[in-house]
Amino acid sequence: MPAASEKQAKLMRIVKAIQNKDVKASDYSDPAKTMAKQMDPKDVDDMMTTEEIEKLKEYIRKTIREMNTTANVQGYMSPNAFAKPGNEKKKGKKQADLTGYTVVNENRWLELKKEESPAKVKIGKGISNINKQLNEMERFLNWYGRLKQENGMSNQDFWKRTNHNIYKIKERLIKLEQHIRKISE
Repeated sequence: MPAASEKQAKLMRIVKAIQNKDVKASDYSDPAKTMAKQMDPKDVDDMMTTEEIEKLKEYIRKTIREMNTTANVQGYMSPNAFAKPGNEKKKGKKQADLTGYTVVNENRWLELKKEESPAKVKIGKGISNINKQLNEMERFLNWYGRLKQENGMSNQDFWKRTNHNIYKIKERLIKLEQHIRKISE
């Protein structure tokens, strides 16, 4: 028997999607979850007209396209993709505490511009932070150099992407040197 109203047809589409596990049951109302458990899938199909089935298929296709598109986006561009909004700061702090790192605010440029202190102070603090970060980089490079030397490795023993990344780091350091010269002049 086809659905008596558009509202009923919509409910049947939700029930069908829950039964097919195309959507999470927890995202929908109790009646839809109950019906999905109790109704035979054939009965649900009977209550959906051909038009409704086509709408359901299009909804699923659209959802899959959206998921594929979102999956291709770099992580920082979709910070709330898999979390409830509003927990980012708390979650970031927790992860930073676990890993020993600090939380980095991605919009530091705007914060820097809004800060009340004079440019002289901002630049001084920034250069000091860069110096600390470079010290940490040097420490890591020393460790990896020691590992390479103690294990008698050569550059040919590295993964191909490791050599590629080393080359990229060299390029970036050259660009950074140019920026440092501009600032220091």
